[in-house]
Amino acid sequence: MSGGALNDQLIKRLAHRINLDRLTDICGVDIIVAGGALLADKPHDYDVYAASCHAPLDFTRLQDKLEDMGGWRQICSTKNAMTVEGPDGNTYQFCTYAKDDPDSLIRSFDFAHCQVGVAVQASAKHPKEAHFTDEFIRAMALEQTFFTGSDYPLASLARLVKYAQ
Repeated sequence: MSGGALNDQLIKRLAHRINLDRLTDICGVDIIVAGGALLADKPHDYDVYAASCHAPLDFTRLQDKLEDMGGWRQICSTKNAMTVEGPDGNTYQFCTYAKDDPDSLIRSFDFAHCQVGVAVQASAKHPKEAHFTDEFIRAMALEQTFFTGSDYPLASLARLVKYAQ
C-alpha cells in the first residue's frame, strides 16, 4: 500500500468512527487525533491534541463549548488532560501535550504502535492528513510494538504494563 493509500485509509477509518469536523469546531484550533484510535480495533478512547504548541487547546473554551452543545459529560480533568464522554458514547481525552507540528508530536510518542495520527485543520474543516512514522509501519508489519523513547520515561514505564498485557 502506498503512502497516499495508507493516508486515505487512516483518514477514512477515523472519520467513520467520529465526527472530525465537530471536534475541530469544539476545539477551535487545528487538531490531531492520534495513537490507538487509528488502529484496527475499536479504541478505548480518542486522544485529541493541538496540532501545534503555538495554538494550544484552551480547556475553558472546551468546557464552555461542550456545555453549550449538550450531551457531553466530563469524566476527569487535570492540568494535562480533560476526559469527556461524548453524546456518541465515545470517550475523548483532550491533551495539553503539544509540539511544534504534527510530525514532531507523532515522533514524540513513546511506543511505535502509537506513532500515528490524523490532523484536521479547523479553518478548512475538510483538509485532513495522516501522519505516521517508519516505526509505526514496522510495528504494524511485525504485529508488535517497541519503545521509541520518551520525554516522560516514568509515564512510559507505567504504560509498559498496559501494553505487556
